[in-house]
Amino acid sequence: FPVNLTVLSAPYDGVISSIIARDGDRVDKDRPVAKLDTRAEEQALAAAQALASDAFERLGALPPGQSRERDEVAAEYLRQSAQVRSYETRVAQGGILAPFAGTVTDVRVKVGEHVKQGSPIVEIAEADNLEIVCTVPSAWLRWLKPGHIVWVYVDETAKSYEAVLVRLGGKVDPASKTLKAYAR
Repeated sequence: FPVNLTVLSAPYDGVISSIIARDGDRVDKDRPVAKLDTRAEEQALAAAQALASDAFERLGALPPGQSRERDEVAAEYLRQSAQVRSYETRVAQGGILAPFAGTVTDVRVKVGEHVKQGSPIVEIAEADNLEIVCTVPSAWLRWLKPGHIVWVYVDETAKSYEAVLVRLGGKVDPASKTLKAYAR
């Protein structure tokens, strides 16, 4: 099993504009795997930037001593600056990035599809950091400890691989008298 396996989800409601990584593709950390259409957010960002700039200029043009009007324009500038930051974040989040290098194991959307915030987009597994889970007899607890070298045979490759036992499960199944062992 991959140690790192994640499903990337939509950061906000939107439309998928492109799928960059397909099932089976290797992806690098912090590289986009899909993108949301951010045209509406980009237009709203430009409008908020213009309003913030206008408020800043009006604030600078006010003579000292007009505290009520100055306070109102300053508040408007702060509101618009907050909107700018909000839209900048949404535009940046439109590119859905891989949190680690890995392999795309499932693409759950299509270009043009409407997605809701939190909708699954792409599943990525870190193929270079695998963990083997097996069941061992509880009687082995007398000698089996983390750090032991174990050999694992994989049917699909018809090869044996060396691994290191990293931990033992926390409970013994009372019926089968076995527990889980984890190796990497």
